[in-house]
Amino acid sequence: MVRGYRVSWKSLYDDIEAGEKNLPGDALHTMIENLQPETKYKISVFATYSSGEGEPVTGDATTELSQDSKTLKVDEETEHTMRVTWKPAPGKVVNYRVVYRPQGGGRQMVAKMRVGPTVNDVQLTGLLPNTEYEVTVQAVLHDLTSEPAKAREVT
Repeated sequence: MVRGYRVSWKSLYDDIEAGEKNLPGDALHTMIENLQPETKYKISVFATYSSGEGEPVTGDATTELSQDSKTLKVDEETEHTMRVTWKPAPGKVVNYRVVYRPQGGGRQMVAKMRVGPTVNDVQLTGLLPNTEYEVTVQAVLHDLTSEPAKAREVT
């Protein structure tokens, strides 16, 4: 007969963030709180018996992007440039992927760039005058890419 469960979790990105909690034998679910956004965790559930623990059931889960990281600010627009700023994503960012493209008719072009993990703004140059652009920024964290933060602005 199951006496309880031990749930453990550990970030796959560092050796620091980890935890565990014990649950009663009739527990069917639990909530793990205060995790870092955009972080992949290994989660294990062990059944505990009077004779000890059983083999774990283990899986991976990834937390979502924080709402703050989904906000882009576009300013300093000129006919051919604009500056894009974002809040740094938590976790061990490898780089940011910035994509921008003109909207509507005319010459369609897509420009992509990667900027380092400590950069949180970029100047877009060579833009068409009086043109609306869609800009997206994604954080790249090891094997995970965040949902894109999006903005639209006119030069």
